[in-house]
Amino acid sequence: MRRLLYISLLLLVLLPCTAAEPVDTIRLATMMENRQYEEVLQLTTRELKRFPKSGAMYYYRCQANAYLGIMNDAMEDLNKAIRYHRDVPMALPDLYVMRAGMYLLIDDTVAALTDYSMAIQSVGKHPRNSKYYVRRAKAYAYYEQYAEAANDYQSACRIEPENAELQLELARYLALSGQLAPARQLLEDLSTLHPEQIEAPYLLAVLLCYYEEEYGASVDWLITSLTRRYVATHTIGDADILFMVGAIDYPYVYRALSDEIARYDAAAVYGLRDLFYLLRAELLNQRGYTDDALADLDSVSSFSFRREMEPVLEQERINFLVHLERWQEVIDRTTPLITQQPDSSPYYQTRAAAYYSLEQYPAAETDLRRAFIIDSSAHTAYMFGTLYRHLKRDRDAIRYFSYTIQHADTLYAYLTQAYLLRGESYLRSRDTLAAYADFEEVLRRDTNFYNTVRHYALYRLGRTEEALTWVNRLIQEDPGAGSYYDAACLYAQEGDTTLALQYLEIAMRWGYSDPRQVLHDPDLDPLRSHPDFQALVNRYVPSLKPKTQPKTQTKSQNKSQNKSQTKTQKTNTKKK
Repeated sequence: MRRLLYISLLLLVLLPCTAAEPVDTIRLATMMENRQYEEVLQLTTRELKRFPKSGAMYYYRCQANAYLGIMNDAMEDLNKAIRYHRDVPMALPDLYVMRAGMYLLIDDTVAALTDYSMAIQSVGKHPRNSKYYVRRAKAYAYYEQYAEAANDYQSACRIEPENAELQLELARYLALSGQLAPARQLLEDLSTLHPEQIEAPYLLAVLLCYYEEEYGASVDWLITSLTRRYVATHTIGDADILFMVGAIDYPYVYRALSDEIARYDAAAVYGLRDLFYLLRAELLNQRGYTDDALADLDSVSSFSFRREMEPVLEQERINFLVHLERWQEVIDRTTPLITQQPDSSPYYQTRAAAYYSLEQYPAAETDLRRAFIIDSSAHTAYMFGTLYRHLKRDRDAIRYFSYTIQHADTLYAYLTQAYLLRGESYLRSRDTLAAYADFEEVLRRDTNFYNTVRHYALYRLGRTEEALTWVNRLIQEDPGAGSYYDAACLYAQEGDTTLALQYLEIAMRWGYSDPRQVLHDPDLDPLRSHPDFQALVNRYVPSLKPKTQPKTQTKSQNKSQNKSQTKTQKTNTKKK
């Protein structure tokens, strides 16, 4: 009896000791890493019944609930983890940051910023604690409170005065908050004193270009940034500023890139030389000097860049050849790419366009069929539609234009043209009601002067005066070759031969020189018997061969692309 009493007392002492602590947190952490969220939820719930003040259990159950998408329960558990934070495997400031992040998810601005502030207040000025200012700064930036974000980055910089990354972010938000002078000074110091910095000269170029409109200085700093990025990564950085400034001050940008090419060529630094050859090629192409752009691109060695750049450079070369209408070379260069990547739809599309332009229609149809099998895209269907429309297979054209309209999003560049061309195919099929419905849809969608075909829809609907009014406004708003060509077509249809020939001459003088389009466009039929028409063709297309080198685009597509050309003729002398 006495022995039994001793055993009972011993059990009363030992049993509470064996269950005095909740489950090991290392086990829970391992389960979270293995994504055993349901098991973690069950285990922590069971343990919390025994230890209702275990912050660690609330912390892990919060994580499991969050990963399972049960956000209300996760927030409730996190609040309790903060209350009983002593055994949580995370510092109290980090718990506040964690809760602030959850508040950001539900867009509770005040609560999120309050928690970031509590995290900052609960830590001292130790260098590692600058991260809490950075967290709050990012929250301020998320809500576009850039001045407050800049203030927090200033506080972080005071804690870590040698941290260049913090200074870079400070400069960014000073600029965004309108404090341009200190932002510029800070970026200039960073760019000069920290040559390892790539972003600092780039941000300085952005500030000078978009905020202060000092275009020459912005180009100089951008070249510095591009040079540093290439040296560090052998890749090309963001060069949009170059081309934007090139549209404003082309001679300056051209000279700056040429100077870099000459400098690195003289120093036998061929990688950097090729970088600037590539950028100058893009600039030349932007200005319409595609022959010179192709020459620059041919000077670039693929060994100067990472291996993944090789197909990119080849694709760019093919794009230039397309622009120059060197269709056989397009086919010759695209065919090896198709062999290497037989599942690449764009390569089939490009080669199909070249076959179409060489009037090799069966080959074009075969390539488009392969492209359509691969991706069934709206653009491939549009190309099919234009091919069948040209071949006067109107039923097939209608079918593919209908597919384009059904599957293209509202931003598709040729969506309005698809309605117009389907309407014209309906008209040729004598389905007048369907044709007029498509022309009305063009009028509903096409309300500005960019890439417009509204005048054709108006004319097909018999609203001739409105069509002429629109095309005359188009000439004023967008005086390019395509605009004048459209005007020539409409005035030719109206019987005003003099004005039609006048506009056609302007269009061809400014670069609209598609032999097949000019020779076979039915809208120009009333001009063909006029002696001045053949004189214009002979003058601007001296090597006219109707069945060898016509352009890729259909009528409306070709016109819309020509509208973007400027009055400047594409001669090498004007570059100088």
